[in-house]
Amino acid sequence: MKSVASCSGGAPQSVKPDTPLRRNTLALAATESFWGFNTAAVASATVLTTLLQRHGATAAFLGAIPALEFGGILLPQVIGTFFFHQRQTLKRRIIIWHVVGILPCLFILAAVCAAAPRLPAVAVRWLLLSFFGLFACSIGVVAAAWSDWLGHLFPARMRGRAIGIAMCASSLCGAAGALLSGRILAADHTPRTYALLYVLAGIAAALSVSCMLFLKDEPALVPASIEPAPRAPLRQLLRSFHDGQYVCLLIVRVLMLAGLSLMPFVAVYFTSAAGGGLSDATVVSCGAAMTIGAALCSLASGWIGDHLNHKCSILVSIGAQCAGTLLLTCMHGQLVCLLVYACLGAASAGGYLSSLNLVIDSCRHDARLAHITAANVVVGVAAMGIPLLGGWYAQVHGVPALFRACLWASGAALLWCVVVLRDPRRA
Repeated sequence: MKSVASCSGGAPQSVKPDTPLRRNTLALAATESFWGFNTAAVASATVLTTLLQRHGATAAFLGAIPALEFGGILLPQVIGTFFFHQRQTLKRRIIIWHVVGILPCLFILAAVCAAAPRLPAVAVRWLLLSFFGLFACSIGVVAAAWSDWLGHLFPARMRGRAIGIAMCASSLCGAAGALLSGRILAADHTPRTYALLYVLAGIAAALSVSCMLFLKDEPALVPASIEPAPRAPLRQLLRSFHDGQYVCLLIVRVLMLAGLSLMPFVAVYFTSAAGGGLSDATVVSCGAAMTIGAALCSLASGWIGDHLNHKCSILVSIGAQCAGTLLLTCMHGQLVCLLVYACLGAASAGGYLSSLNLVIDSCRHDARLAHITAANVVVGVAAMGIPLLGGWYAQVHGVPALFRACLWASGAALLWCVVVLRDPRRA
């Protein structure tokens, strides 16, 4: 641990062991807060969906949004294993990649929105979807390295709470971003207003990256890293699949993502006559409930995971997902819209937090970055295909039929988790 000189005599005085952890928790909370504002201000489930609808997007086209979001964030993580394996330079590389690879996408999307009135609708649709996909893929390149770094910064005894606090702060700031977006769109619902939202999101993302500078590795705890052979990361990816419980966890994650493939169609449903005929601005404002649900579930999942186990915390998340999907199949109106977004936000945040900790805890070898990446690649393949299939299914059979199918997938995830999955820390 680091030490500081005392004010009286200048002799070294030991810092309390938890001081670096508190500092990193605060820095991570600040980082995630700004990123949460960025994400919610231009949320794909509300802002991007309504923007694409304004330019004539079909149900099948909207189904590509979660496919690009989930698959784009998960699949490119294989690339990251070749660039982010050196622990000594990990922080610098992560920050540089955010600046050159991720932030420009938000400002390009803002430019597309500003130019939308002068472009054909089909061109606007494809440009928005393409640069949104590029944004997701850019995040995906660094996502596994970021998760691995968090696993190094925080010990298992408090990792769930630290990440949970950060995700709670992210969700609360995200609620502010969603409410602000709703108010701005209610006042002026033009493409240039959407451009303003993407500019605000880009500024918030830049502030988030700035806060990463305050995350600190303890020099004594940074292990020496060895430059791997070109094929080493690929070989390491396969080692994790020898663990049957690891495979069971991946099945749970795939089933959860299958249940969440309905996300862009929630806005479609509630803006339709069957869902209550809510305005775009109202649905975007109701989307703030998604971040509130995420905030509460992040704190609960972190606490439950650290004090009981992360299997219990992921069960809470799947239960929230089942409840939200069930409401979609049988009710409508603004209050239901709020409740549905709250439940789905809780499921998304709690499921991510719990599954991240389960994946980290299930690593039985020394290549944790490869272990995390292997999980995300498998889930990413499914996440690319399932939402596209969901979009086709909604176009052919209708949105209500898709909601029922997603309810079955969520129920299957709950049953599989209860019956088959075990806590890796007790296995």
